[in-house]
Amino acid sequence: MNKVEICIKKILFYIIFLMAVLIIPTMFVKAESNKKSPKTIESFKIDNTKGECDFTYNLEDAADWMENITGIKKNEQTIPVSKYTISMESATITIGITLSENDKISISSEGYQDIAFVIQGEHLFNTAWKHDENTHWKECMIKDCVEKTDIAEHSGGQATCQKKAECEVCSQEYGEFGAHNYGSEWKHDATSHWRECQTKGCTAQTDVAKHSGGQATYQKKAICSVCKISYGEVKKEDKAAKVATQIKKLDVKVSNLTMKKISGVQAARKAYNTLSKKEKYTIKKEVSTLTKAETLIKQNNCGANVYYRFSNNTLTIFGKGVMKNCFTKTTANMNIGNAVRVRSYQKYISKVVNIVVENGVSKIGNGAFACMPKLKTAKIQGNLGIAALWGCTNLEKVTYTNGKGTMGFACFGNCKKLRNMVIAEGVSSMNRSCFAGCTKLKTIELPTTLKVVGETSFHSCTSLRTVTVKGKVTKCKKDAFYKVKKCKIILKTKAAKKSKKVFAKELKQEGNKKVKIK
Repeated sequence: MNKVEICIKKILFYIIFLMAVLIIPTMFVKAESNKKSPKTIESFKIDNTKGECDFTYNLEDAADWMENITGIKKNEQTIPVSKYTISMESATITIGITLSENDKISISSEGYQDIAFVIQGEHLFNTAWKHDENTHWKECMIKDCVEKTDIAEHSGGQATCQKKAECEVCSQEYGEFGAHNYGSEWKHDATSHWRECQTKGCTAQTDVAKHSGGQATYQKKAICSVCKISYGEVKKEDKAAKVATQIKKLDVKVSNLTMKKISGVQAARKAYNTLSKKEKYTIKKEVSTLTKAETLIKQNNCGANVYYRFSNNTLTIFGKGVMKNCFTKTTANMNIGNAVRVRSYQKYISKVVNIVVENGVSKIGNGAFACMPKLKTAKIQGNLGIAALWGCTNLEKVTYTNGKGTMGFACFGNCKKLRNMVIAEGVSSMNRSCFAGCTKLKTIELPTTLKVVGETSFHSCTSLRTVTVKGKVTKCKKDAFYKVKKCKIILKTKAAKKSKKVFAKELKQEGNKKVKIK
């Protein structure tokens, strides 16, 4: 390092040192600013003849303050320096400007708080408010004067649980703290719940209590009835008790049996079978309920997976699959009434007024509903077995849907009060004597799917007046319209008209000239 560089560094050091000497005192002065100004004025005098006024202070208290006065204002307007004098010896400030009632004087001094007061007669009322717990006022600044003005009770503001109301006049807090603002939302931990004050900074709580209510299950904890939070532990699984509850819920009767209830019984039996010998013993009383339900279901079975229920004079067949047959075939001298006594619902036969066969049952078995003396209405579907509704002498109305295959021999034979019939779409053929002996049958409609009208299908249907054909019938067998009089075969569709020769041929063979084809 050469001598020039050393010289430059020394010069920079001295410059920095001098700046520090100058700046640091200023920093200390600023730190000491805002000292309190003199509290009182020793005397005050207005000389209207000279247009001036004097403010006298205690020199002992005001010397430093007077030395640093930087300006005086009247009603926020700066008084020129030429219009006032400051005498340090007498501690007097003389303002050469006329002052009037309610004029506001403000004196600023460097490092001190401003002095501000209002002239009211002989008094100089400080603009700063004084206060106690309940009221506020302004005091005269002249020494030994106890006069006050603008005395009033604190008012305005809004108290909170954290802070008293703040007077809107003097900004002093007064009165009592406000009530806590507890929200409606529940807070909680693992064991308890509470509501918290919503006021910022407040930690007050209310309604603190332990979780309660609700019922734990094997899968879920209990739900508190107050705050709706899950708590505690899941119920320890007692397999035997769980199965016992499952069995107790079973409610199986002839009148309310459904596939859902049957599935419930099957599930209960499966659950019971998985228990240990000891567990089974603890719930041996409940097992009788399960056994009774199983027995009833077995008694109400009328097919591989088909069952019945009986309620309000209505026999309902439900499930999935084929109903049982009461017999496999018929003979000429067969007593159908005796053959059908094997039906599982036989004890209700004399009471049945209505029959409902639900979807899922694919076939009504041979003789399933035969010889029901009080039966009036039937809602059926699927395939009809032999003599399915034979001999129901009071049957008046049949609703047949979702037909299938061949209608069995004499399925509606001797239903003497049946007046109208619509054979379901899906039926492909009619076997022998389907409606033989239905002496009141007046109209019948054949579906588009029907191809074969069986032998003696309408034998002795003496009241039959209209047979509506909707599809192409390819066979009409012997004596289909035997003893039928004054009947019209109406070929309703273009396909049906292709059946004209088939019907004409059969009518000619049996010599029936009273049945007309249109």
